[in-house]
Amino acid sequence: MVLPVYRPRIDGMRWRAALLAALVLTSASPLAYAQSIPSPPAGKPSAADETTAKKSFESGLKLYGEGSFAEALIAFEQSYRLGGRPSALKNIAQCHRNLKHFVDAYDAYEQMLARHDALVSAVDKKAVQQALDELGVLTATIMVDVNEADAEVEIDGKSVGKSPMAKPKRVAATGGHTVRVTKPGFARVEQTFNLDSQQNKKLEAKLEVEKTVGRVVVREQNGRDVHVFIDGQDRGPAPWEGDIAAGEHTIEARSSRYASESRKVVVAVKERLDLALDAAALLGKLRVTTVPATATITVDGKAVGTGAWDGELPEGAHRVEVALPGQPPQVREIVLGRGQTVVQEIPIVSGIAAAPQPVYEGIYVRMSLFGHLGGAPDDTVAPFTTSKSGGGALQLGTTLRIGRAWDWYGAELVGLVAFEHRDRDYTFGGSGAATQPESFSDRSDAPVGFIGIGARATSKNDTIRFTFGFAPGLGIHTFNARRKQDLTQQPTSNNPSGANRFVQTSNTGPNGGNGSSEQDFASAGFTAFGFLVDGGMLIGSTPGTKFYLGLQAWLDFAPSLVTGPDTQTPIPNEGFKQPGRGITLSEGTNLYVGPTLGLQFGH
Repeated sequence: MVLPVYRPRIDGMRWRAALLAALVLTSASPLAYAQSIPSPPAGKPSAADETTAKKSFESGLKLYGEGSFAEALIAFEQSYRLGGRPSALKNIAQCHRNLKHFVDAYDAYEQMLARHDALVSAVDKKAVQQALDELGVLTATIMVDVNEADAEVEIDGKSVGKSPMAKPKRVAATGGHTVRVTKPGFARVEQTFNLDSQQNKKLEAKLEVEKTVGRVVVREQNGRDVHVFIDGQDRGPAPWEGDIAAGEHTIEARSSRYASESRKVVVAVKERLDLALDAAALLGKLRVTTVPATATITVDGKAVGTGAWDGELPEGAHRVEVALPGQPPQVREIVLGRGQTVVQEIPIVSGIAAAPQPVYEGIYVRMSLFGHLGGAPDDTVAPFTTSKSGGGALQLGTTLRIGRAWDWYGAELVGLVAFEHRDRDYTFGGSGAATQPESFSDRSDAPVGFIGIGARATSKNDTIRFTFGFAPGLGIHTFNARRKQDLTQQPTSNNPSGANRFVQTSNTGPNGGNGSSEQDFASAGFTAFGFLVDGGMLIGSTPGTKFYLGLQAWLDFAPSLVTGPDTQTPIPNEGFKQPGRGITLSEGTNLYVGPTLGLQFGH
């Protein structure tokens, strides 16, 4: 029942003016406007607001009495908003109830008790509570429990505030209802359901982070070794698969040698995009040949070869220079396109007409013949040697040198093989009058060799070059030792028969022996560290075949070496022992020197 509070009399003109003012103040439709309960003024109303509130209340009573509940609701709301009296709020609730806005009526009655409990009489409280019980049968409640704070909660399209909800929201018990929960960065949660009267519905809304990415798969259709770049960022080698943010992106595949075109794509949320890229070669091929073939080739300031060169270069302009010593260079500016092959033959005209220039860098081989003379060990026992002739060693052989020259200097591998002949004649005798001199000779014919690694220096000239080499290495010596004894000896008091005291033989002369005999002692040898040195002159073109004439020396740090029987036979009445049958082959350092000549090929 409407509670009249203000009792001043108003005539029709004043009523119409108040109604017109109320309608002007409210621009929303009654149904839409009635969806929320107005709030009273924060403090004590002013005199003007109090006057306006009374006029609006009286207008509401008049309209309510005529059954114009929607218009009366507007007037009562205006009155409550300005004056804040509980009677206006109760009339608001009654208008909602008559308009069958049961939820808003319940809220208005509830707000009346909550806000104005001290101003409401016990009778009015009882009446309000009875109205709440009746409206509770026609309504239900919804409580939404959200796992995220500050989420927007909507019921039937109307916001009811942020999560968490302070209390359940009352709704009509008829028809379907929709609850929607939203928060930026999270996927929306929405539920639709029906409610029975007096039902208290509790919903759980679980918000999940919204996926704003799409799946992208990128491959290079030819299987080339490239990396995938998305918006300029290297994502790794192709094929590549991963999630990227939805929207427009630039995707390409490239490496130092290949690159695809840049593709603009749109990635949709939760969708898969397969992209195949064709990465073409970034490099071009350049093939350069020169005339003559001895000209050097320089590409972009870097020497790349002589005579011919074939290689890959980045696309763009390149500088190619071909040059010969003493000749002006030929320069070409060449532009390469991606995947393009350019062939250039660049002649040096002055170089073609002129004689070839020497090229000192390269491989060379020299083969030469030589003859060496060397010393032999002293195999005598003074003062009993009356004479000695011959002696020394003769070597005849060949030397092979294989080397690499970088300019005037180089390195080489040396090998020497020779046949060595040794021959020494001795006359041996005693100091006694009856002692006759005895003659014998030592001989050896055997191969020798040397192998080493050394350095070489050679002057630079068109036709005549001087060269010197020094090679440390190992000398290998072998000996086939023999001794030849003179058998034409006279009998003596110590040797009445005149028989040979060194070699037993059946070939004897009239006085006990004549002629001579030769006996092989044994094969022997040694290996010793040494040096092979040569110096001489090369005559001929470079590169090409050259004649060599020079001098060669072989120095061996040889050990002392004696071979054969080591027995010694006493000489009667002489007081000494004759040398035994052993032959001294070496007694320390040996030096062999001699001329050499040969041919050298190459540089």
